[in-house]
Amino acid sequence: MSALIRAALSAESVKLNPGETAELTLVVQNHSEIVNRYKITVAGIDPAWVSLSRGELSLFPQDEDAVRLLLTLPESSAARAGVYEVSIQVASAENAVERTTVQLQLEIAAAVVFEAAIRPQVQSGLTEGVFTLQLSNQGNDDLTVQLSASDPEEGCLYTFQPPQVRLPAGQERLAQLTVRPKVAHPPDTKTFAFTVTARPAEMPKLARQVQGQWQQLVPERRRIWPILLAALLGLVAVAAVLIMLLKPGFLGFPGQGAPTSEVAVLTSPTAVPTGKPTTPAPSTAAPPPSATPPPSHTPLATRTPTIGIVAPTLLIVHPILTLPPVYRPTANVAYNLLPLAEDARWINDQNSELTFGVEDNAAGFASYRNDATLEDGERYSQVLVTHPRWVDNGAIQGDFSTLPYIVGTHDEFYVLVGLISGAGSSDGVRFRVLIQPQGGRSETIVNIVETYDGRLTSTRVSLEEWAGQTVTFLLQVLANGNSTQDWATWAAIRVER
Repeated sequence: MSALIRAALSAESVKLNPGETAELTLVVQNHSEIVNRYKITVAGIDPAWVSLSRGELSLFPQDEDAVRLLLTLPESSAARAGVYEVSIQVASAENAVERTTVQLQLEIAAAVVFEAAIRPQVQSGLTEGVFTLQLSNQGNDDLTVQLSASDPEEGCLYTFQPPQVRLPAGQERLAQLTVRPKVAHPPDTKTFAFTVTARPAEMPKLARQVQGQWQQLVPERRRIWPILLAALLGLVAVAAVLIMLLKPGFLGFPGQGAPTSEVAVLTSPTAVPTGKPTTPAPSTAAPPPSATPPPSHTPLATRTPTIGIVAPTLLIVHPILTLPPVYRPTANVAYNLLPLAEDARWINDQNSELTFGVEDNAAGFASYRNDATLEDGERYSQVLVTHPRWVDNGAIQGDFSTLPYIVGTHDEFYVLVGLISGAGSSDGVRFRVLIQPQGGRSETIVNIVETYDGRLTSTRVSLEEWAGQTVTFLLQVLANGNSTQDWATWAAIRVER
C-alpha cells in the first residue's frame, strides 16, 4: 500500500441476494506533492456485476474525490452463493509502483429454486413400471437431493437409480424410478397411487413431492379346455393305433381270418420268441420232380409254426421352445466396442461434453449397466445404455476416433440393440453406426429404428469395402420424435471375423 495514495470505502462488507443492488462510495486522496492521475480497478468478482461512476480521476496534491461503486447481482444461478473477497485497487498512472488496495467482503445469500417432476405420471405393466424423475435447480447453490417413494397401502417396492442426486446450481438431472409390486400375481388389476419425495440434504424443509400412478395388470388367462381337448384327442389316437397293432391277424397273429398254416416272418422290429420249440421253416424253393409234396390233408396239429410277435414302440415327441435371441460372446470377435465405450468421447447435439457413467443428466448420457433386463425379458451381464438429449429429436454421439481398427478381409460388423425393460412410453429411438476411414469420409453402415415391441433387433454388415484400411467408428442415438424413455441399449457392438 502506498503512503502517497489514500483510499477508503464506505463499507467493509455487503450481503446481497441474487438480483439485489448495493451502492458504495470510494474516497481517493492524493498525498503526493504533484498533480496525479489515478486508475481504479475491481477484482474478485464478475466484472459485469460492477459499475463505477468514473474509472479514472485526477487530483491536485492533498485533494480528494469520491467515486460511486454500484454492485448489481444477476437473478439467475450465475450469482453463486458464497463469500467473495473483492479487491478495489487505486493505482497512479504516473508511477505504477504507487498503488493502494482496499478490501470488500461480499456475501451472496443462498437462494433455492428447486423443482421436481415425474414422467410419465401414469404407467402400467405386469411386473414393474419405470418412471423418470426430472430434478431442476435454478437456485444459486449446489444441492444434494435424497429420493424416496411410498404408497398408502405399502404394496410396492421403489428403487431409484441413483438413490441420491448431486444437483449443481442452474442445472437439471434425471433419476430412474422402478416400481415393483410386493404381490407378484394379484387376482385382479390393481392401481397404486404413490408419492415421490425429493429432499435437499442442505435444506430439508424445501422438499418437493410429486405423485405418480402404476397399474399392475393381470396376465391374460388362456382358456384351458382347448388344451385339454387336444390332449384327449391325442390319447384317443394313440389308443386307436395300439388297438390296431394288437388286433388278431393285423400283424400275422393266428386267429379268425388268418390261416394258421402260414408263418409270419418279421424282420423289424426284432421278433420275440413265443416260448414253444420251433422247426425250421420249409423252403420256399420249388421241390424237384421226384420229391413227393406233403399231403394237403396233414393235420394242423403236426405243424409247428414259427410266430414273430412285434413289440410296438411308442414315440414321444417333446415340443421345442423357441427362445428370444440372447447375445453370447463368440470366439471370432476381432474388435469389441462394448468394453471400449467408456474410453470414447461422448457429446450431445449441442456439442456439450458428456461424462460417461453419469445417467442423471438431461443433456443425455452413456453408461454401463450390469445384469440388465431388456425388453425381451432376458438378463444381460453387461450392456451399454444410452439416452439422447431429453428434448424432442435430441441426440448424442460416441466418438471412437482414438481407438482405430484395421479391417480384415472377411470382417463383418454386428450389433444387437433394444430398449431397457419398462421403457414402454418410448415412441422409438434410432441407432446409427458410422465408419470413418482414415483420411476419408464417414459412411453410415447401421441405421435402425427400434420400438418397444418385446424383441431385440440385430443386423450384420460386411466390411469388405474397407478391407486393409484403418478405420474408426461413431455410435449415434437419436430420439425418433419425443425422447421420453428412449433408453437405447446396445447388447452387442463388435466386428466379427
